[in-house]
Amino acid sequence: MKRNPKAELNKKQTPKAKLIEVSPAMAEKMLERNVHNRPLRDHVVQYYAAEMRAGHWLITDAAIGFDWDGNLVNGQHRLAGCVLAQVSFWTWVVEGLDPHSQDIIDNGVKRRPSDVLHLAGHPRASILATVARLLFYYERNRLQGSRNSQISPFDIAQVVERGGDELNDAIEWVCRNRIREIIPEGLASFCKYIFSKQNPEKAESFLLGLKSGLDLRKTDAVYWLRERMVRKRGANFVANALPYVWKAWVYHRDGVPVRYLKMQEGEEWWDIERTVGLAKVKPQAA
Repeated sequence: MKRNPKAELNKKQTPKAKLIEVSPAMAEKMLERNVHNRPLRDHVVQYYAAEMRAGHWLITDAAIGFDWDGNLVNGQHRLAGCVLAQVSFWTWVVEGLDPHSQDIIDNGVKRRPSDVLHLAGHPRASILATVARLLFYYERNRLQGSRNSQISPFDIAQVVERGGDELNDAIEWVCRNRIREIIPEGLASFCKYIFSKQNPEKAESFLLGLKSGLDLRKTDAVYWLRERMVRKRGANFVANALPYVWKAWVYHRDGVPVRYLKMQEGEEWWDIERTVGLAKVKPQAA
């Protein structure tokens, strides 16, 4: 027999909502009523705490929810973030929910950075979001640890604003030249933007050579990068390819001949300038 939500409202109290400022002490008390919930995800708590400390937290329609028995059914990560940050935040609090409402909370489609950029009127928002994410971590020397981290929409917007027309021009160039045939557009656009700041002409020859494979010699790092990409494309392509792309670029930019392309044991992407510098002094394999 199907449940009738309106019938439930007749038997139990009607949910009531109020807008309040939740202090860390209040959040701790609310969490004492968190007796039946999904596992707490530490990285989400850390993200929310950072947003609250930065003053980025805004009031939305997402409420802290309690069922008609007084148990917390929604908002444990926000409350834990408040306690961790030791910062108060304003939020809607709804009491009197059906306990079964917990089964359907957060089952919708999560809003992504690309959605935020699209709503702000940016063209090619999906590609732009990928580039902005890579730039955010590039600026912090954390490119290889970026896959499972969350970035605030505020941070994404600031990266896009700093990139300005140059960032959009890089994306348009990549799309116009169909670089996606060999490398995802987001990664290619990131590379075009960063590499062009170092050597615009070689940035274009690097990406065009990577796409077509024409006129590449076996002493050119682009040749070996392309060979690797053709063989190794997979689910973690961007994260796995980035160190090799970066190393091939530095060799190509500096005109250093190589016999093959590999990362040395323990070598991080930010070490590449140093290792290529050594190769220029004493020629060696990449």
